[in-house]
Amino acid sequence: RVFDHDDAAALEEDLLEFKELFTAGGEGVSADTVQAVMKRAERLLMVMSLDTQTLCDAYLEQEKKQTLNLPNGELNSRAVAASPGGGGDVGELDDEGGFGASTLLRVLCHRSDRDASKFLKANMHLPKGDEGSVTAFLTGKGNSAAAYLAKKYEKYKK
Repeated sequence: RVFDHDDAAALEEDLLEFKELFTAGGEGVSADTVQAVMKRAERLLMVMSLDTQTLCDAYLEQEKKQTLNLPNGELNSRAVAASPGGGGDVGELDDEGGFGASTLLRVLCHRSDRDASKFLKANMHLPKGDEGSVTAFLTGKGNSAAAYLAKKYEKYKK
């Protein structure tokens, strides 16, 4: 699925509905438990609501921090962040409370706009092609950045 940053509002409404469903007006799961479980989803919604340029800038900043923190001989941060599973947990936070590179990269990979696709192609060295094609992403065919990453991920799953 591809998302636009405007989709975050609809997803936030869905999240509120889930919370109400599970708490069942005080007769279901405790509100504290539901809140604890939904924390990651809420963080992810915050990231999804950011505009593409902000996401790109934040990703580059996080990648730079990770590169500076790696000891010699380890994989560089681009290889870790681009690996299946993203090299980190969805919604993970860095030491300063910011979102990690893997979460930012995942949101960019599922962003349905030209700027995100161009950024991924330039920074992740992806092939050029039918840029931003939703059909290419959904079918895994074509040369869009998302289709390329989907194909790469499928190889690792086997």
